[in-house]
Amino acid sequence: MEQEKKSHAKLIWSCALVVLAVLLCYLFVIIYFFYISPNNIAVKLGLWPLLSDSSVASYERDATMQIDFSAKDEFGEMDTKSVVGVNVKEDGFVVAAADEFSAYDGGQITISANDGRVYEGELLFKEEHFNLAILKCENINDDGKKEKIRLPFAKFYYSDEILADKVLAVESPLVSKDVWVGSASEEPYVIYNTVDIEGSLAVNFIMENCNSIKFKSSKAYLGGAVFNRNGYLLGFSFEETIGENDDEYVLMPVSPLRYFFDDVVKAYYK
Repeated sequence: MEQEKKSHAKLIWSCALVVLAVLLCYLFVIIYFFYISPNNIAVKLGLWPLLSDSSVASYERDATMQIDFSAKDEFGEMDTKSVVGVNVKEDGFVVAAADEFSAYDGGQITISANDGRVYEGELLFKEEHFNLAILKCENINDDGKKEKIRLPFAKFYYSDEILADKVLAVESPLVSKDVWVGSASEEPYVIYNTVDIEGSLAVNFIMENCNSIKFKSSKAYLGGAVFNRNGYLLGFSFEETIGENDDEYVLMPVSPLRYFFDDVVKAYYK
């Protein structure tokens, strides 16, 4: 009988130690990804899934950037154009909609982050068919040398099929801290965009596998980056609505990045 009690007590202590070890390991992982290496947003949200939509959006906003450059407006006057982009790699590779740079003439680009830091930007690549552009954030020191940077980043969604039952959209972090909650349509479709060239309309791009998104908010929305609740970038939305009730937008996917993103990064470092 005494032997059974000792065995039972030993089993209880063993179970308690195992539970404690698991909790300590989980705590270490939390500390590591939240404080030591805090830039992977998808990992952080995966470790702490019980967050409100606004809290999730606040993390996603940390990877959302505002891209500014000078371009001619419709009257031929020089003006500052602001574009929403998302950083998808820790060392500062920012994705944006390529058609936003149709008026870019090679001048200076600045990229501003949610935390107030401002970087020099370089337009590396434009893919008109998928309407995607890739830029690089650069931190230039007083000696003119490029410094290594580490920024919060959101992984981009690889699949053409949007499975999210809820999407979150944010605008430029310098414009609005609001979050728009909505849902994506199940059936993708093809969209096209036209541009006026010397008085004639021309097709700017044609995109397949686009979804529509509906937002459950009455707040004005100017268009921006669209994420799922796991911290993955799904794509970018047009400013123009497509629904009769002014609550439905086109979601332009970033999944085609899988075809060329790694090659652009390798070419940059070569």
